[in-house]
Amino acid sequence: MQFEMSRFTPPSTQDVNTERVANHFYEEFQQQREAFQASIRGIPAEHDRNWYASVLISRLMFIYFIQQKGFLNNNTDYLRERLEWSTTHRGPHRYYRDVLQTLFFQGLSCEPKQRNPAVNQLLGDVPYLNSSLFVLHPLEERYGAALDIPDHAFAQLFTFFDTWRWCVHRRSGTDKREIDPDMMGYILEKDINQKQTGAYYTRDDISGYICRSTIIPVLFDKAELSLAPLNIAQNISKYIYPAMQQTEPLPTETTHEHAIRRAQVAAIVAAAKAGQITTINDAITANLNLEALISDLIPLLTAPQVYALYTVLAGDPARGQLPLSVLDPTVGSGAFLFAALQILQPIYAAVLNRMEELVAQKQTAGLPLQEVLAEANGHANRASFITKSIILHNLYGVDLMAEAVEICKLRLWLRMVADLDHAQHLASLPDIDVNIQTGNALVGFAQPAEISDQVAPDHAQLLAEIQDVQRELDSYRAAQLRSDLDHVGRRILRCRIHQRLEAINAHLDHALQQAGLLWVLPNGSYNTQPFHWCSVWFTILNSGGFDVIVGNPPYLAYSNVKHIYRIVNYQTEDTGNVYAFIIERALNLLSERGRFGMIVPIASISTERMRSLQHIYRHYTQWHSHYAVRPGKFFAGVDMNLTITLLHRATTAPRVYSTSYYRWFSGKHSDRRYLFEKIIYCYWPGIPTHANPVPKVGQPIEVTLLKKMHAHRKKLKDFVVKDGVAIYYHSGGRYWRKALLVKLSSHYKPIIVPEAIRPVVLVLLNSQLFYWYWIINSNCMDVVSREVLELPVFDISAIDVRPYIELEQALLATYAAHQTTRLRRGAIIQMREINIDAARAKPLLDRIDCLLAKHYGFTDEELEFIVNYDLKYRMGSGSTYS
Repeated sequence: MQFEMSRFTPPSTQDVNTERVANHFYEEFQQQREAFQASIRGIPAEHDRNWYASVLISRLMFIYFIQQKGFLNNNTDYLRERLEWSTTHRGPHRYYRDVLQTLFFQGLSCEPKQRNPAVNQLLGDVPYLNSSLFVLHPLEERYGAALDIPDHAFAQLFTFFDTWRWCVHRRSGTDKREIDPDMMGYILEKDINQKQTGAYYTRDDISGYICRSTIIPVLFDKAELSLAPLNIAQNISKYIYPAMQQTEPLPTETTHEHAIRRAQVAAIVAAAKAGQITTINDAITANLNLEALISDLIPLLTAPQVYALYTVLAGDPARGQLPLSVLDPTVGSGAFLFAALQILQPIYAAVLNRMEELVAQKQTAGLPLQEVLAEANGHANRASFITKSIILHNLYGVDLMAEAVEICKLRLWLRMVADLDHAQHLASLPDIDVNIQTGNALVGFAQPAEISDQVAPDHAQLLAEIQDVQRELDSYRAAQLRSDLDHVGRRILRCRIHQRLEAINAHLDHALQQAGLLWVLPNGSYNTQPFHWCSVWFTILNSGGFDVIVGNPPYLAYSNVKHIYRIVNYQTEDTGNVYAFIIERALNLLSERGRFGMIVPIASISTERMRSLQHIYRHYTQWHSHYAVRPGKFFAGVDMNLTITLLHRATTAPRVYSTSYYRWFSGKHSDRRYLFEKIIYCYWPGIPTHANPVPKVGQPIEVTLLKKMHAHRKKLKDFVVKDGVAIYYHSGGRYWRKALLVKLSSHYKPIIVPEAIRPVVLVLLNSQLFYWYWIINSNCMDVVSREVLELPVFDISAIDVRPYIELEQALLATYAAHQTTRLRRGAIIQMREINIDAARAKPLLDRIDCLLAKHYGFTDEELEFIVNYDLKYRMGSGSTYS
């Protein structure tokens, strides 16, 4: 297999089609799964029976993929054929115990020469798989001989499976009944109760953008690569995404949006020609195609440069340099690790290709390029070497859910299998259990420095043991890549390492018990499974930390899990949300030169409750891009606006970049496919008097507007009084802001101002200016007092109020003429709700904003921006404006 460097964003059109097909599979799969689970005998506990159904179905799915390659007795219908044979020769209901358990535990998990002849006769020619997938599961150990499943359960499941085409490579997208390992991950993770865990499967466009924007910059940083050889000033158009450069309007794009996009392209070209795009951070800010940059750069590298890049990727044991490390601390089924793999594969391949050229040209500069190539050529094929190297040396993940971890490892294994053409090569595939772990990322010891006398009286001896185990583990990992160990040697070494780590973790668990963070439940298990980062990945952490940390952490209130586990010594505890704790933990694990990228709720940079998290961000150069939940949304079932945050610890003064608040359409005419190609970052210089440290400004004109508003040195809170007239602002809504003189429901909150300035305040809180201000500073769902009281205003008390009186009266009359009443019935009570069609007041609102603009000192261009802001979505998909 050849890896090609993608010059464009991964195509979301195929992604959408994949999700559609996956949903179709899942709808059918749910019924089959329920029937299969109901057939399992010998497991009385519903949770365990559900879990075991997942374990067994995952194994069977894995086998369906590899049997399609003819790896099981050269039979592409191996499982069904063995079922029919079992029914005929062994009698009914013997398939699970006689055939499948033998296949799992005496066939696929043992080398052929170690098998009993009777096993070989029963199974035929099946390969040895060095995978924990086919060792006894804890549930199988617990329930033992009581476990049984009748033949008809398998027959029904296989009949369903046979209606689909199982493709171990990435699906072509042309067959509606084609399933690949990526889809399997989506399906199996969807099978987990996501709403309870707060975790959601991340699509390729999101994980791809985050991984591109972190991994490639780290490679530039650590290998000290430069953009200079690419002559960006002359070649900038090669690295601007096609969607940005398209001269015609994109689907659903308005005239105004088209003009902004074209202006941004012109600005990028001008910046490049002026020599202002010289670093990889500049490339992130300009949203250049980072994959194309590194793809074009690698063939231009000298021997020292390409060897430096290779050692960043693969490490250099002779110099004590570790390989690139990419971590997802809430890995789920591995969406981000697979995005990382997809990005790294063509980079590895391009590096090896460049080495071959330099060797042929005898320009190695005395470096061991030939030795590197010899090692790569010693494997089944170049693609297999690259994939194994990445999975074994570069990818790491942790998750609290054992089921999700099993799915992740299964998918990684399938990805390695995809590169192989012959079954005998399966035995050389590595053990990845140490890389992908189960545990609570928030509970446990993170850094080696945390292990002190207070933790363990013999802490020095404990640390020495940890280091010794790590040395053995590093040797084991290196031996696996070279395939130096036979099956028996692997098993002995793996068991010894596992036992030593268990003993170390027992010491650390005891320390957590002493601190009251770990306790034993009535069933004998712990309240949570702690994860001790410093024992499992000591070498990485002792060397400074992970190079890249990415992910999509759970959006889960701490109050929902506090009865299960507790955290201590987190600066972000007052935020009350697990995702903030994960971010803090991740940044604590990140190396000094590392890069961070996660998708989290927009509240992370928009609400007062997240202030402690925002305080941590201050030390980093930040890129924040923002995404709405209407009309299109990223995650089905998640009614939450989201932000992708990229962080890089600043060596000079940190800089903050933001985008606008992006909306898009879903469905047949969705424009999501262009979303990440069209990202436009804007530098936020900061305004000391501005309440929100990171407003969602996406254009320089927005920064100018805020500066002009703050220049008046007044805020609305300065005009609030105890005795006056109440204005009630609506605390909800998405597309319009409403404020009235009457309280229509509990959603209307009061602000008290003097009677004399009431008309000014009322129309201001209904204005499109306030709508824009609210969007850029809030969570885009709730209007809270901060956005109202901290609103920068001119001296309201010093102006002629008469024009505002007229506008107030006209506005309230328009609202009254376009309101409807509906009866809302709740479980206990019912109430009448008055809804106002604020869009009908658009001409009046334009007049209000025109008057406000004069007092604020806005230009005609700035006023036009305000009255047209977000208009396509506020007025409907057919709206256009110039």
